[in-house]
Amino acid sequence: MNYFPVPNFGAGVFTPEGSLSSYFDRQFLPGKLHRVIYDPEGLLSTIPAICTAMLGIFTGTFLKSTSPNFSPQKKAIVLFFVGILNIYVGLAWSLIFPINKTMWTSTFVLFSGGWSLILLAVFYYVIDVKNIKKWSLPFIWIGTNSILIYVCAHGLINFESTAQFLFGGIINAIPTIWQQACLWIGVLIIQLFLLRFLYEKKWFLKI
Repeated sequence: MNYFPVPNFGAGVFTPEGSLSSYFDRQFLPGKLHRVIYDPEGLLSTIPAICTAMLGIFTGTFLKSTSPNFSPQKKAIVLFFVGILNIYVGLAWSLIFPINKTMWTSTFVLFSGGWSLILLAVFYYVIDVKNIKKWSLPFIWIGTNSILIYVCAHGLINFESTAQFLFGGIINAIPTIWQQACLWIGVLIIQLFLLRFLYEKKWFLKI
């Protein structure tokens, strides 16, 4: 993708209108692009996104493995160091092919996947290996209704406006540089309250 010359732009261009991914989508998905000149869920970007999903599948399969060669402690260690390896490979490769979430580049797959593996290894070790679970209940609320909260956040409920309405006085009183961060913390609080209510009512959206 870095060396393929895009007409009128040339090779190695990663702007929304000049990248190979957006050019490819304009040729094969004319009039269907989510953002007119490019689509973050376009044809070429879907391929590495599939690899991200496969990374999760492989990780889950590894965790569920009953092989005597891998105790729970060893599994956590393996996940941690594979995560570090992914991050370093992604950073090294990014010198040639940038880490870009919108295009979902292969370097982004490695870099984000690496951090995900590290965090999973830490949570797995603390929660499943050491059996320290009480603090993790909010993650259960999210996990049991992940599809529902995703759908709500992408159209059904305007959490940002709700947070501004509920916490606007506090947000406006703090320095401007921190206001956006506090706004999204407010969004998270509202979502967690909703998820907790649904969890306690045993209302789950399943597909």
